[in-house]
Amino acid sequence: MNLHNVLKNFQRNVPGCVVARIVDIDSDPAGRRHRQKPSGGPTAATLGELVLGRDMTAIEDMFKRMPVRHEDGRPRCFQEILIVSGDRMHLFQRCRRNPNKVLATICHKEANLGVVMGKSRDMLEIVDLVI
Repeated sequence: MNLHNVLKNFQRNVPGCVVARIVDIDSDPAGRRHRQKPSGGPTAATLGELVLGRDMTAIEDMFKRMPVRHEDGRPRCFQEILIVSGDRMHLFQRCRRNPNKVLATICHKEANLGVVMGKSRDMLEIVDLVI
């Protein structure tokens, strides 16, 4: 199974999914690899700022000072970020095996958030294995 087919299957199985793609924050500055749709998706620079930017790092540092135990030893505490805009839900999930790769999923706002999150988490494991 290749990544392109996995992302196509992901898009079919996540309700209301408009865009599903993997963005490599470190090596994909143009945000063009593994693109499923020609427009409407986040760029690597935007995701890099969102996931690794100064403001997010400051928030993570604040959470790290709290008595929270990370069982798997990952250095970053934010694994998922959900943003709801005017007509879309944007879900960004950091891959577990490849923490500098982010699965970006954009769905219609009317989609059931619980189902989107559940199916995305299930599919993230498959995507992470294929990368």
